[in-house]
Amino acid sequence: MISLHDVAAVIVVCGGVAALTSRDARGVAAGLLVAMTVSPLASSPAPSALAIALRAVGALLAAYLLLTAARARSVSGEGSGFGLPGEVVLAGAAFCVGWWASPVAPLPGSLAAQAAGLSLAAIAIVPLAGRDPLRAGTAIVTLIVAFSLLVEAWVGPTSPLQQLVWTGLLIGATGATGLLISAKIERPADVPMATQAAAPATASPDADDAIDAATADGGAPDRPEAIKPVGAGGKTQRVIGAREGRLRPRDKR
Repeated sequence: MISLHDVAAVIVVCGGVAALTSRDARGVAAGLLVAMTVSPLASSPAPSALAIALRAVGALLAAYLLLTAARARSVSGEGSGFGLPGEVVLAGAAFCVGWWASPVAPLPGSLAAQAAGLSLAAIAIVPLAGRDPLRAGTAIVTLIVAFSLLVEAWVGPTSPLQQLVWTGLLIGATGATGLLISAKIERPADVPMATQAAAPATASPDADDAIDAATADGGAPDRPEAIKPVGAGGKTQRVIGAREGRLRPRDKR
């Protein structure tokens, strides 16, 4: 019979996969919110209502910090190097290993919590080696969720005080990720070139001298000269002068 903690374990893994494969900060925040909120329900017996409420409030605050750091502009990451199918296969394989293997016997907690913890740890190890702060920070938060699940499976249900400690770690890691994202998008190298192009241009003295010289030479810088037929054939020829739009007739030979 499928119990509540089994369903919660699957939902936690799905949230972790969604967070690690998303390229947008909003998708990452949504996946982490699901994983952080539902993870206490994967333990058996279920924690107290106070512990669940603490985790839910902490998850909302952590997701808000991440969204606040990315609200000014669209923040994107590298996404998963394996792609969504590869991450799903890796998470499913690790979940099966955690479901069938029992390093601690007898297991004080839930077998589903152990499987979900191993699954999240397996998909969060590789992103730690990358240079993308959004992806690396997401991996750290996912690892914290994975360790909390493994502790609940190998030690037993956590108390409200322990849930408060885990929640503080999650908020701190998510806040640090938001700071790293803000530092990256505010670097001068990431400022669009359109901002520099919007700066007012100053008049060049050399350009003014060239215009004055062309005017003194007999040309009309603002209006083109009239084209008149030259010679018996009445042929004309366009010649580009020093100023734009100047037209001169071909001289007689």
